Amino acid sequence: NEMEVPISSLPYQHPSGSIQIRKKADGLSLYAPSHGLQEVYFAKGHWKIQVTDWMKGQTCGLCGKADGEIRQEFTTPSGYLTKSSVSFAHSWVLPAESCRDTSQCRMKLESVKLEKQAILNGQESKCYSVEPVLRC
Repeated sequence: NEMEVPISSLPYQHPSGSIQIRKKADGLSLYAPSHGLQEVYFAKGHWKIQVTDWMKGQTCGLCGKADGEIRQEFTTPSGYLTKSSVSFAHSWVLPAESCRDTSQCRMKLESVKLEKQAILNGQESKCYSVEPVLRC
């Protein structure tokens, strides 16, 4: 409800009892099982999100499907399976005017020409990324 809860007021429990916020190790944990979140932990730029059992298979995006199957965890929005967590994370970035890096360039997803040249049927061919890449 956009209410600010100072760290000095922790632990916090919403009057309905459905949300709790507590200090945990070097970070903060939010518990909201009735909302599908077993725990959301944040510390020094590191996030860990655990959904409740009844949410398994009902999630998508960066959190995956939460169904216990790990072979397809890096599936992009278009259904392509990436090999690295960085490529996977970049595939879920939403391009927008507000997405900027430290040099103030606008971030966007686009296909890029790869440096590697290939010879197909005796002709030199240009290679492009299969999935759009996050670029300025």
